[in-house]
Amino acid sequence: MTKLQRFIILLNGFMYLVAGLAMIYLQEDGFNLIVGSLTATLFLTGFRQILYYHKMARYMVGGWRILLQGIMVLDVSIFTGSLMNVPRNLLMIYLIALNLFNGIVDILKAFESKKAASSWRFKCMSGLTEVLLSAIALFHLNSLRLAVIIYSIGLIYTGSCKILNAIRKDQIVYVQ
Repeated sequence: MTKLQRFIILLNGFMYLVAGLAMIYLQEDGFNLIVGSLTATLFLTGFRQILYYHKMARYMVGGWRILLQGIMVLDVSIFTGSLMNVPRNLLMIYLIALNLFNGIVDILKAFESKKAASSWRFKCMSGLTEVLLSAIALFHLNSLRLAVIIYSIGLIYTGSCKILNAIRKDQIVYVQ
């Protein structure tokens, strides 16, 4: 991992921490802040992937997957941006579903990297914790305040894991 990638992951972790604290302390404005930053992040990610496809990935084998992934992320960002004026319960369900999906992806990545590296346990525990906190927040959706606090704890935990991952030393994998 390069120094720039470490810095971006570290910055991303701090953004998760700030988002979690903002949702706890800013009741109604916290939702708009989260949806706005999530929309901007997803839009920039999708745009970056499409730009990467046009610059380099179209010459690679299977590069069209990067284009499709960029288009899908761009569509999700537009959909997320359109959720500014929906009831808070529906918005909370959407945020919980995104966090649940993120946890499942982390678990799948951990099992895939189990073959190559020994750090798969950390990724797997991080994903399981995200899934567990998302499920708890979903069950407490009747009390929106409690669901927001549980979801915010999940964001803070995810940010902490990203920060720990950014400052951890890389393991060298030898291919024989």
